Amino acid sequence: MKSSGNRTATESNVCKSSYKHDTAFEYAQAEKKATWYLGRIKALAQEPNTLKRLHVDFNDFWKEQSKGAFISNQRRRKLMQSVEGGEIGTWNFLQKLNARKELDSYLTKTISYLYLRDLGMDLSQSAARQKVESTVSSIIKKVEKSQSANTSSDEKDEIFLQPWIAKKQYQPAYYWLMLRLSALKHQLDDQLENQDGLRKLVKVVAGIMMHHFVVRPTSQSTKQAKQESPEDIMTIVQLGYAYGLTYPFVDDLLDADSFLSDADKTVFTECLRQTLSTGKVADYPHFENDSKHLSFVYEELKWAFEFIQETLPEKQKRAFFLRASVFFESQSIDRERALDKANDYSLNDLLISVILKSSSSRLISRDLVTDVKDHNFDYRTFCFGIYNQFNDDIKDIDEDIAANNVTPYTWFLTVRKSNQNVENPYSYYWAVLYFLVYEVYKDNTYIKYLFFERTVNAHKSVLQSRGLNGYKRLRVDLLHTTNKAFDEAFTQHVIEDKQDVWFDKLVSKEVSHWMQTRREQSASFKSAYSAIKDEINTQLHINPQSRFHHGKLHEVANYAVGAGGKRIRGVIATTLGRDLYGFDKPQREAVNQLLEYMHSASLIFDDLPSQDNASMRRGVPSTHTQFKSVAKAELGAVFLMMKAIEVQSSIDCHPPKAVLASI
Repeated sequence: MKSSGNRTATESNVCKSSYKHDTAFEYAQAEKKATWYLGRIKALAQEPNTLKRLHVDFNDFWKEQSKGAFISNQRRRKLMQSVEGGEIGTWNFLQKLNARKELDSYLTKTISYLYLRDLGMDLSQSAARQKVESTVSSIIKKVEKSQSANTSSDEKDEIFLQPWIAKKQYQPAYYWLMLRLSALKHQLDDQLENQDGLRKLVKVVAGIMMHHFVVRPTSQSTKQAKQESPEDIMTIVQLGYAYGLTYPFVDDLLDADSFLSDADKTVFTECLRQTLSTGKVADYPHFENDSKHLSFVYEELKWAFEFIQETLPEKQKRAFFLRASVFFESQSIDRERALDKANDYSLNDLLISVILKSSSSRLISRDLVTDVKDHNFDYRTFCFGIYNQFNDDIKDIDEDIAANNVTPYTWFLTVRKSNQNVENPYSYYWAVLYFLVYEVYKDNTYIKYLFFERTVNAHKSVLQSRGLNGYKRLRVDLLHTTNKAFDEAFTQHVIEDKQDVWFDKLVSKEVSHWMQTRREQSASFKSAYSAIKDEINTQLHINPQSRFHHGKLHEVANYAVGAGGKRIRGVIATTLGRDLYGFDKPQREAVNQLLEYMHSASLIFDDLPSQDNASMRRGVPSTHTQFKSVAKAELGAVFLMMKAIEVQSSIDCHPPKAVLASI
């Protein structure tokens, strides 16, 4: 991992002073490429032979599928349905495939597509296939090791986290990421309707790590990769997290209705635009509805941009900010469009935006891990993006319509109501597939069949979510071409074949499950903690002492104890006593009293002018400040200490030897 940390101060200042990003030129260049690509796709969409050739090759693909030569057999499909239905977990699914000698073929297919899509690999090259084989072999070994070791169900549920937890060099980065995600969740969980942001952020981190470990220049050997230090791994994870903040998390914030007002969204957008166009973090802007949440987001983003600035060499840094600005502008243009103004937009404009935003994110990922230029990678990735976006947009049609989002598909369904002759963007979907299969990947059969299966699978997802009648209606309204024979054959196979569960979907499912589990655990913990605190608070009040005829020490003591606090000692003691030792409430009460009395006494002493000289404690005036007397505070603290000893020595619900030992 290259770093700018070794630069001299002079060199660094020179770099900063001369560091200007011509974002307008970069966007114009990207738009020029997108216009060329769109022109090529448009020509294919209008060419009748495009669908004819696809139809012939799809027929060959379906014949191979029926033989079980490429796609999983019926028995495996039933198993996959069990995973989708939640009947069995991911780990058990992989183990069952392994027992049936089907895991290798399943993983080879699904990992191949993952590397094709997310890492821009050309699977017609032997080096790329070797990387796939190596990854598949590694996963199979983990599955077999788990089977032989009788891994517990909890460990199986965390299949994808095990490498992080098991290897020492990964642990610092893993715990750093968990703490960072926890802070985000704590600040923004109640602010966003869409709880998908953290999952997307984790996927971005995983993508950056995949680029780093799998697609680095070949001069870096596998042996060298295994010897990477915890610092190297930490840097990669932090880069992934930093990029994830600037990309999917910002999207979620700007798309949320409750987090930012329209005016503040404009302010926030301009702040980000200025940062990307200059490479320097913009000052905290003035928001109409400012809040601690906005301040937190700004500080996190500030850290993210500055970390990227400080970590990457100049060449990579420049590439990141330029590509990120293109991505940001295309997203901004897209976000400003509304479905109720669909007639104001042309299909050409919509598709240019789709091409730009769908290709940029994966191009940026590579920029973060290497400055080695690979024009073939750039070309494949640029061309691939829109295919993936088209598939996602098919599955999300209903959600996009409900959210007033403009995609080529929702635009068509809206504009067609007033213009029956409007061009159907679905024809471009098949043109993109044709271009990828025959021009980008040169009609490689294995790659072609990967695309074909994924295409069928995307439509199966629509069928699954809408039901048969809903899917057939959508075929009539949108998902049809000018080749009726092809449409009928394709629809038949989508309806008749069972849906496959791909490995990347399993990973996404596991991440979602993991986050949901922790969300539930967090809610359960907070509820239990609050209940124990309430129980402890009812046990601490000290009544007036009859032997103190004129004194008010109990008032001082009750003020100090009643100021609240986290009650961590009492909560731990209560939980251990109840769950580990079976203590009943009276047994727990005495322990809580002596702990909290003694602790509160120590805090009174800490706050005195001779110690910390603190005027506030737990959000209220400290004891000596409240009673305007150091002497009263000191006597109150001594009284609490004696009260703790009194309670402790009076315990009769525990064995006397245990009480004496505790004293």
